Amino acid sequence: MLGFKELREAIIDKINNDLQELDPANRKIAVAIWTPADMKTEQQPAAIVLPEELDTSYQETMDSRRRVFIFRVHLVEEIANREQTEVEKEISDGADYLINLFDRKDALTLTGLLTIKPTPGVWGNVELPSGWARVATITLRCDVIEDN
Repeated sequence: MLGFKELREAIIDKINNDLQELDPANRKIAVAIWTPADMKTEQQPAAIVLPEELDTSYQETMDSRRRVFIFRVHLVEEIANREQTEVEKEISDGADYLINLFDRKDALTLTGLLTIKPTPGVWGNVELPSGWARVATITLRCDVIEDN
């Protein structure tokens, strides 16, 4: 059965592979990464793919052959000495890009993956060691079926 590692890796690979096919001038996101520690100033906005912090979705499906895995993709763009409107537009473009990328039947083709559904999430600001950053969150709900 698919699990967190395989799904997370597939999501990161999907984003990065799609970005490689785009002209750099048309890229709405610089890179997809595993952790905030992987973020570089020159690679922003960065899409950090993390598992959902709550386990209720997974627990609700434990007694059936279906499982729900939820990931949060945090788009992070540092504000440092930039116009807030410019940062906001870049984050908005990145959020739209991610929703469109995963809002297709063939977004991820993995054995056992029934659906993946993107949903806009919470937006906010976060303080990084280098200063403040704007963050937009996209939720990816992955419905998986056991293969036994």
